[in-house]
Amino acid sequence: MWYYKFPNTFKNIARIMIYLIINYFQKNSENTYKKYSNISHKNEIREGRYYFTKNLTICNDCNILTKSKCDCLILIQDFNFKIFFKNLKAIKRIRIIDINFFGHLGLNIFINIGFFDILNKEERVLLKKESMINYLQLKKSLKDKEIFILGNNEKFSESIKIANNRPLFVCNDAVKEIKNINSELTVLSFADPMFHFSTEKAAADYLKTVKDNESYIDYLIVPINTLPIIKELDININIIGVTSSNKLKTFISVEKLDILTKKTHNVLTQYMLPIAISISKSIFLASTSTSKTNNEKLWQYDKSLVKKNEKSFAFGYSFFKDRNFEIYYKHHFKYLNTIIKENKNIKLL
Repeated sequence: MWYYKFPNTFKNIARIMIYLIINYFQKNSENTYKKYSNISHKNEIREGRYYFTKNLTICNDCNILTKSKCDCLILIQDFNFKIFFKNLKAIKRIRIIDINFFGHLGLNIFINIGFFDILNKEERVLLKKESMINYLQLKKSLKDKEIFILGNNEKFSESIKIANNRPLFVCNDAVKEIKNINSELTVLSFADPMFHFSTEKAAADYLKTVKDNESYIDYLIVPINTLPIIKELDININIIGVTSSNKLKTFISVEKLDILTKKTHNVLTQYMLPIAISISKSIFLASTSTSKTNNEKLWQYDKSLVKKNEKSFAFGYSFFKDRNFEIYYKHHFKYLNTIIKENKNIKLL
């Protein structure tokens, strides 16, 4: 699903092509990196801002003339074509970590560094095995039990009362109220590259809130490639890492190593509901919109979760600024209603 405005997409077609090439090299490389160098105008990487710098050291062996012959990871913090083409010979090692590169593309490369560039194949397999063990454990725990799944709209606080201590799936900003939730088992899911895993202060604050509330959370459901970021928190929560694909024809497929879901770009339809329908025969879905009323309605969160204009900073970035929300929500409601229609065990509240 492509949900960015057509004129902006056309204007940035060169950046999209560059992303596709780098993304291919990043995901298919057999190299693991121990060093990095930076070739942006700022010429520095603030360690506290970039999670992966704890696992990489600054390369002192190369300069602007010898980078193409070095073996370090080359980071472009503020992208421009001049810098990129000057280092084209080393394209297999270039990683664009500019979160305003275009849409979610720079964010994807940034997040993938920890999983694909620092971990080797065996370490990635271990994370998948750990995720599968946690998934099977959750499935066993919730066998024959009713599950409540809650979105974050203005009915969240009201819906919590209806859940009445039953197993609960919540997402995103619900972590702020999680200590006040009475549930026999609580699963938190989050996956937004900007609000949860970027270099923005809001993302760091969100992860800190997860850490601060770890004793109230039994499981996390997150994208598999974010596990190196979450592991940095040193949290004591069972984590289920999910791999998503545009090519998947069903909404979930549990294989030997991978928990696969269809890529829908929405935490409810890509993570929460697919996992839930694979482990329970009775699901209640609440505080969630299933059809478009108006754009303002879609952005009305429960007041206990999100303050007014709390997320408005995101519209300063291409990830939100260039998005066609009409297309995004059209596809979201299509996927959501398809899941509900195909699974008669889901009851709307």
